[in-house]
Amino acid sequence: MTGSLSSDEGRRGSDVHPGDDLAGSRYPVTRIWSDEAGVTHFEDGEITLSDGGEIGMLSEPMSVDRATFRSTGSDYDYDWHPTPARQLILMMTGAIEIETGDGEVRRFTAGDTIFLEDTTPPGHRTRNVGAV
Repeated sequence: MTGSLSSDEGRRGSDVHPGDDLAGSRYPVTRIWSDEAGVTHFEDGEITLSDGGEIGMLSEPMSVDRATFRSTGSDYDYDWHPTPARQLILMMTGAIEIETGDGEVRRFTAGDTIFLEDTTPPGHRTRNVGAV
């Protein structure tokens, strides 16, 4: 992964959540990226957290140009599309499935974080599979 994200092969973002004992010094993140041929893939990684004293464990600051909140209906099924910009998705409720160009499908639920970097077509597919 890039920036303050590091690779963590073999561990799925949905396997560990921030409130779990295992997440004490790292926050799991799943990255979606495109290779040189434009095929998208998942990569498991983490954001390292350090002791912030009384306020808990903290990551290094990340620059943010904008933030958007979104909710989708239960029939949400968005065909192949790239992400409009590099972005983090913080799953707050519900469940979605994302399919990447290499054919892998993963489910994400509340507490999961996804880092999207596939800004060129064809991108990925997303559909709602749980309560919103």
